[in-house]
Amino acid sequence: MIEELIKNRRSIRTYQKKDIPKEIVEELVYLANLSPSPMNVQDRHFVVIDKNSALREKLYTAACCQEHILTAPVLIVVVSKMDFPDEKKYFEECIGWGMDFWGAAPDNYIQNSKYLDHYNNLRKVSEIQDSTIALQTLTLAAEDKGLGSCWIGSFDEKDVKTILGLPEKYRVFSMLTLGYPKERPSYPKDVKSISEILHWGKW
Repeated sequence: MIEELIKNRRSIRTYQKKDIPKEIVEELVYLANLSPSPMNVQDRHFVVIDKNSALREKLYTAACCQEHILTAPVLIVVVSKMDFPDEKKYFEECIGWGMDFWGAAPDNYIQNSKYLDHYNNLRKVSEIQDSTIALQTLTLAAEDKGLGSCWIGSFDEKDVKTILGLPEKYRVFSMLTLGYPKERPSYPKDVKSISEILHWGKW
């Protein structure tokens, strides 16, 4: 079943004039939040913009005038600030899982440069991981309910934050249009062959 959902999912930009029940949108967000989350922080948020909202026109302009932003029954904006644990809490939890940070110990981890480099890098990417993996789950859950979606990555983040009145610390990572497909691109998609992307053991 999941294999068919993955194969059939497409970027859908034209939708039927058919509303999506609120309960379905809520269920999709619930399922999205079951996705993995770094340190289980779950600091992803989904701002749902109704098709009749006056904000649609502003978001359309902020997102490079992509037509489906105006016509989709539902537009979802995914944001996160990833309130990541501090160095100590992260270290203690990972050590509890049996991890070894290059010899770092409770009394010297703060002086371990490899640990700190790892921690600081993870902090930078975790909010991206947290929000995007949830959105991928949402697209598959939508497919399972007969809905089409289109992941949107082109927009002015500062403008979107202002339009939605987001708190300063939050970042906008993506948008998603959602609706019942008016038409669906045929299968198969133009995808790279396994020989181009699969590496066994080493590059």
